[in-house]
Amino acid sequence: MRDRYDWAGKPSTDSAEVMQQYDEMASTYDATLLNDWGYQAPAVAADLLARHVELKSTILDVGCGTGLTGHELRRVGFACLRGVDISEPSLQTAAGKGVYESLVRADLMEPLPFSDNTFDGAICVGVLSYISGDGLFRELCRVVRAGGTLVLSHRTDLVVQREFGKLIGELEAEGLWSAVATSANLPYLPGHPDFGTGIEVQFFTLKVL
Repeated sequence: MRDRYDWAGKPSTDSAEVMQQYDEMASTYDATLLNDWGYQAPAVAADLLARHVELKSTILDVGCGTGLTGHELRRVGFACLRGVDISEPSLQTAAGKGVYESLVRADLMEPLPFSDNTFDGAICVGVLSYISGDGLFRELCRVVRAGGTLVLSHRTDLVVQREFGKLIGELEAEGLWSAVATSANLPYLPGHPDFGTGIEVQFFTLKVL
């Protein structure tokens, strides 16, 4: 069956549009991503974070959506999770999973509503398609303490188009973070009619300085 949410293949970076899209899909998001499209990125990212961050740490799930990544973070043993997302219906679904200590609605294109050095690590999965510029990354380096770890996922086509490797290098040169590891290209949404095996995903592990 053809994906009626064809915006997934051509992501917008307009916050109002992204919010509307995810509000509309919140009730069917989990089933569509997991059952129809074969989405495994939350599980992969949670496993990666657990290699670098102690399980007793306080973790921010950035763009947590309906809580798929939070569920996987709990699976690997993280207990202190906080989530932030732009979509209120998605946050309501996430709350029902019972894995977060708190959930906050916020536009990720604006400053994050958290104090400096609040978190030991942060994870951002399936989100960067909808983010432009470097503001979110600077905010992550502000709210995560020095020595903390970030795990970010990004679509392989957009890694190239948006020169994500160059951005990582620029922020590293500024002394905000250092690159720890970059994964190979991995399956992203193999069941999606437009993605298939043509668009994959990479995971970037970074240390906040």
